Amino acid sequence: MDPSDKIPNIPVDVVKQALVETSPDLSLYAADFFTSPDLVAASKAITAILEDTSEEAMLVRDETWAQYENAVSEVIAQALHEGGEPAMDRAVLSSSIHKAMIYKVVDDNVRYFGELQNAEDYTYNTDSDALEELAEKIHDVLDTLLIDMNVNFDTVIGTLLIGTETDENERVKNGLVSKWEGDDPRDDLPEVIVENQLAIEEEYANGADLVEILGDVYRAFVASGEDPVPFFEQLGFSKAL
Repeated sequence: MDPSDKIPNIPVDVVKQALVETSPDLSLYAADFFTSPDLVAASKAITAILEDTSEEAMLVRDETWAQYENAVSEVIAQALHEGGEPAMDRAVLSSSIHKAMIYKVVDDNVRYFGELQNAEDYTYNTDSDALEELAEKIHDVLDTLLIDMNVNFDTVIGTLLIGTETDENERVKNGLVSKWEGDDPRDDLPEVIVENQLAIEEEYANGADLVEILGDVYRAFVASGEDPVPFFEQLGFSKAL
């Protein structure tokens, strides 16, 4: 059975509409990517399967994602063939934006954030001045998302850096050093965070903002094969706005 048949009433352009509502500027940049017939069909299928929590849906979810990724790869390859590297960069960026919108329409704000931050991060790796304005537009959307979810900078940093020298200095300064004597407060953190605390601490010391720090945390979870959602929900991310 075609997974998209699970929810037949989903409009074909629901993902594109989500982008228009999120940011007209990003829509102007990425909308062409959303028009491939194969990608439209794959988007409908993966959106349906993500919203379906039945055992049957879980069994075909990986297959449906593979179909979606194949459709994305074909659009990117065609862009490279027809327009060279600039066209490919645009297609790669648009694919991250497209995937983010899929997560948005199924109310997965963690992965919605992560994919948009991946798109912003990609702009910095292209050495293209033309993409600088786009990066700012993506950053604005991400800042708004964190504000809407009331994700607090101090709380997030306090959690990410718990047990580090920065955290210890704060506890000493505030007279709280005895609170964890004999205990390692990092015992309750995911291993992927403990392994990356030095990098997070360095980012924080160098003035990186919350979007950048959380983007790197998200990528660390994905690279380790761990689900980022439970930890990000502890940081204040909600399942739906």
